[in-house]
Amino acid sequence: MIYREWKYEDILKISEQEKECFQDAWTYKMFVEAFSSKLFYGVCAEENGEIAGYACETVLFENAEVDNVAVAENYRCLLYTSPSPRDGLLSR
Repeated sequence: MIYREWKYEDILKISEQEKECFQDAWTYKMFVEAFSSKLFYGVCAEENGEIAGYACETVLFENAEVDNVAVAENYRCLLYTSPSPRDGLLSR
């Protein structure tokens, strides 16, 4: 699994995943507007080209507000363990 910043092309898939995860889901338009803001930061987890989860926040100076966090249902029960407490790397 890789973790990376959002790309504009991710927004459609993220908005679809949002609908699957939340009753009061953000719309595609809301994600586009947030992504267009200079205060926005988004990261997603990707496995084999599929977005497994995402998070986004609004950052202003030293303050950050988490706007959204979601994980696709088929990735929610995966077990991750750290091979060594020192290296901080996660493996599956």
